[in-house]
Amino acid sequence: MNRRAKQLFLILMITLAPQVFANPITEFLLTELQVTQDSWFLELHGEFGESSFYLDGMFLSSHTDTAFFKDGVAIDSGYHVITPDSLTDPLYLNPVVDTLTIHTRPSDGGIPIMYITYGDGGSRMPVAPLPHQSICFDLNAWCFYLDNTPTLGSPNDTSNAQGHVYGTVTDTLGNPLEGVEVHTSDVDTTDGTGQFHLYGLAGVHTLYFHKVNYQSQYVDLMIYPDSSINVTVEMTSTVQAIDQPKDFSPGSYSLAPNYPNPFNASTVITYELPEVTPVEIVIYNPIGQEVQRLYSGTQPAGSYRLHWNALHLASGIYIYQLRTPHRVLTRKCLLLK
Repeated sequence: MNRRAKQLFLILMITLAPQVFANPITEFLLTELQVTQDSWFLELHGEFGESSFYLDGMFLSSHTDTAFFKDGVAIDSGYHVITPDSLTDPLYLNPVVDTLTIHTRPSDGGIPIMYITYGDGGSRMPVAPLPHQSICFDLNAWCFYLDNTPTLGSPNDTSNAQGHVYGTVTDTLGNPLEGVEVHTSDVDTTDGTGQFHLYGLAGVHTLYFHKVNYQSQYVDLMIYPDSSINVTVEMTSTVQAIDQPKDFSPGSYSLAPNYPNPFNASTVITYELPEVTPVEIVIYNPIGQEVQRLYSGTQPAGSYRLHWNALHLASGIYIYQLRTPHRVLTRKCLLLK
């Protein structure tokens, strides 16, 4: 791989893993951290370096301290363990909650270029490792995970870093929903009793639950090494019939402008049917690719309100379409985040 190709590869890594990279000048990865009451051990992996990369003048910071690397600390291709002895001054890491950050030299602006954070401050960070555990970075899945068998100074393993998730998906009445797509690092679906099972690396996982005619759900879960957790997810139907007088019947097919528009994350689509008919409500991007199927089924004559949650989509123009065997109606909307 030539140098230009490596630079492009590093930029791609920055996009995929912001907790590892924040600046393309680095030629190493932060791959493992072990914290105890009395000390800490940091592993850096120099796979991307063509030669030794010296850390002279660069520094580490925690929530409470800052310390510079000693002159002569170098990273080459391989796994290197950094300890408090590698620094000019003591650096304290709180074993309960903290952030360890690597900075460029002050002459280069002291810019944070890598960090690893842990603790109980939010669902998107790993919990604090126990004394016998470490926080590792998986080069294949590009995520952090807790490991029961630290491998400082050598490639990380995942043999003692797996956990189970057992779950049930129901509707708002508590009835099990089968055929719900459950997306995470793996893909699974619920069975006839609404049950699903996932097995993956210990760490934070965002599960995405999708079923046509129901509002999609996102759930953040922390999986622990050699453990099992149970979760119940409730999904709400996307379409609600609007109360009308018993003798009311729309005179034609109609698709109203969504409200609000522009919208941030969610909006409401309203439509009318003059007769019982198969109906599909489908979202497309500007080039005509189907993005999401919001509803598919047969409905009687009447007015309907559909809630669309677009939290997982990027900002931009989208097209929503009412499709029946008798009429196809289309409108545009704008998602702004």
